[in-house]
Amino acid sequence: MRILWVSTGFPHPPFDGVAVRTYNLIRSLSNRGTELRLLCYRQSGLSRESIEVMRGYCTELDPVPLPASPSRLRWLWWKALGDRPISIRRHFSRDVRRKFKSILRDWAADVVVCDQIQMFEMCYPCPVPCVLNANDSFAFFLMREADVERNPVRQWSLRWEAARFMRFEMRAYGRVARVVMVSEADAEYARKKLGAKNVVIAGNGVDTEYFDPHRVSPPGGLNGSPLIVFSGSMGHVPNVRAAIYLYRRVLPRVWRVFPRVGLVLAGDDPAAELRELAAQDSRVTITGFVEDIRPYIRAADVYACPMLSGSGVKNKVLEAMSMARPIVASPLAVEALPEARSGQHLVLADGEEQFADALVSLLQNETSSRSLGRRARDFVREHYSWEAMGNRFAEILEDVVSGGVLSH
Repeated sequence: MRILWVSTGFPHPPFDGVAVRTYNLIRSLSNRGTELRLLCYRQSGLSRESIEVMRGYCTELDPVPLPASPSRLRWLWWKALGDRPISIRRHFSRDVRRKFKSILRDWAADVVVCDQIQMFEMCYPCPVPCVLNANDSFAFFLMREADVERNPVRQWSLRWEAARFMRFEMRAYGRVARVVMVSEADAEYARKKLGAKNVVIAGNGVDTEYFDPHRVSPPGGLNGSPLIVFSGSMGHVPNVRAAIYLYRRVLPRVWRVFPRVGLVLAGDDPAAELRELAAQDSRVTITGFVEDIRPYIRAADVYACPMLSGSGVKNKVLEAMSMARPIVASPLAVEALPEARSGQHLVLADGEEQFADALVSLLQNETSSRSLGRRARDFVREHYSWEAMGNRFAEILEDVVSGGVLSH
């Protein structure tokens, strides 16, 4: 099978959630003997090492410069007018479209993987079957954000953009052979709200050999003992919202019992609100970008994931489970892990009081915490390896190439 993979970015190094999924799926498919060619945007600072890594998995690489950022005036024009969502306009490139057509004229692909909805306009029309690796629905994500947004102007803006994405996703989903989602919640939204009848699920995985607690040690110099850790891109709005909720609503209850417990917010691009928390409270540590997130997850006496919004699979939860950390999570944080059981693999907590009580309980009982962490690692090794997820993705592509029809 020959695959042309069209992606929003170069997948190595796999620092963000999209790159982690893309890199591991490509690696898994290549290891199965699949021939891949990668057409993608090239971010600044792309290293020779990253290029060589991907050459090990792809027969050819076709990186294209990302379009220039729009001016403020153009961005406001995009926001106010037109039916295309802003991020769709932002990613559109005639150069990519021309390159796409040229590749398919000269290189006999069996199937195209359009990796993210933002690349759809460059992949359509497509002379071979096309699979949209959507991961999740942007309309669903934006509606959830609007539901928890308190600023009425921003809430209106989110709903406006969600409506545009609904219309765009409905059109795109109807023009591809399959739409791949990572969670049943996103798939169900696509089926019920967007009328998609070709949605299938191939979840995210985790590299359990890399995320192994025995391979790293906690970093020195962290404030507080014991430590509660939350990781992820700290400029991403759902993560910022969760971190502030954790600090302001949950931890005051924990500090009544453990006044010296520290909070580590580990991840790149921390929002100004989070930097202010660290400046005002010595118990809070903001790491900013780190080359290796594992030592910070390893440092957690308890890992917290109090997501209030967002969609899809939370890679951070899979990573913490693989690192054998005891985890307290909101129901939304693990909705894409249907096999996970509260009290067996992690602790589910709904609301600030439940969340605080669960954190305190695990901090008070080291034996229970260690046992929970071991079961969490066993769980992801059994259910969420990238090999298993890659096999599932390969089955979807093979079914499309062979002309398989979904039953509903």
